[in-house]
Amino acid sequence: MNNNRFKDWANDYQIFEDLIDKNDKEIQEDVAKLVKNYLPNNESIIFDAGCGTGNTAISLMKFVPNLAIILNDLDPEMIKQSKENLKPICNTCIFKEGDAISVLQDENPFDVFVSVLIIHNIAKERRRELLELAFKKLKNGGLYINGDKMIDDKSPDKFTEKYNKRIEKLSVLKEIGRDDLFEKWTQHEKEDFENLQTIEEHIKVLKEVGFVDIKFEKQLGLYSIVTAKKPWY
Repeated sequence: MNNNRFKDWANDYQIFEDLIDKNDKEIQEDVAKLVKNYLPNNESIIFDAGCGTGNTAISLMKFVPNLAIILNDLDPEMIKQSKENLKPICNTCIFKEGDAISVLQDENPFDVFVSVLIIHNIAKERRRELLELAFKKLKNGGLYINGDKMIDDKSPDKFTEKYNKRIEKLSVLKEIGRDDLFEKWTQHEKEDFENLQTIEEHIKVLKEVGFVDIKFEKQLGLYSIVTAKKPWY
């Protein structure tokens, strides 16, 4: 898979969220609520991997004002847009452009690792490396939280049916005269489906990496939220 599947999509990304799947916004708010319930203190640091246009960080700031957030994305246009979106509400945000794995290697320890709709965009052979680095860089007792497209092991056929309906819904982009975006997103969604992991596969890797207290928190349409913690040493 392309390392930067969203290159030059920053200006169009919000169109997708507004028209195609309301769960995009809901999952960001649910993740933010879980982070709020976990935070050990007001001086906690969050690492937001694959921040996109900053929507997850905006939700985090809504529930925990003045939070220190490190926002990372591979696409410079996404970083630029997230800076604009967060400028009115966050003076404690730090923006770091680059591949999440490369950025994490040089990062200082943090309290929470947040990933929303990003891991499925990373090549399968690199996903474990990302989780290993997240584990390494988290402080003892730190929280890992991932909200993403993951196949439901208990009802894979129903998941496939829901996914096909999602692709069909992309036709709304044609109705607003964005045939170009329709073609790009249709291809993107089909590539996604071929590379998704199951919920159990994700949990298995988390266990192997060393995480404990792993929980399947919630499912929203095609999205699932999984949390885990780094043990106290």
